[in-house]
Amino acid sequence: MQILSDIFLNKDLSGETSFQYHYVIDLHNRIRKGWRLAQDSVRDSVDESRLRHEPKSKLKHFVPGDEVLVLLLTSDNKLVLSYKGPYKVVEKRTSVVYLVDVGDQKCTFHVNLLRKYKRSTYPPSPSDNLDGVDNACSKLPFVG
Repeated sequence: MQILSDIFLNKDLSGETSFQYHYVIDLHNRIRKGWRLAQDSVRDSVDESRLRHEPKSKLKHFVPGDEVLVLLLTSDNKLVLSYKGPYKVVEKRTSVVYLVDVGDQKCTFHVNLLRKYKRSTYPPSPSDNLDGVDNACSKLPFVG
């Protein structure tokens, strides 16, 4: 602070004090220039990343009453995920968070955990009626 007050009061500075002052000012300017270059580089890389990834991604939209499948853990293995449902969307909390009626409770889910449920429009065929038939698939362990 003494150096700054001497400069503002136009006092004669010794050569070493003047050198220290100019060194500090020069260092400050170089740090500021480096910071600006780093900010420009980050901005450019974000823009490039956005151009590369945004055309591929599409934001999903649901309205209250839509039926969705929810990506949940299986009961047997906590590392295995599967879609369960269909469940009804109750409300849209934000652009990416939805409140979904999951049986006896309502839970919030991120849009990436939801998938639109499409009901089959085809009528069931008579061969689909497997009541009373011993099916080999029914003996497999429950996965989902």
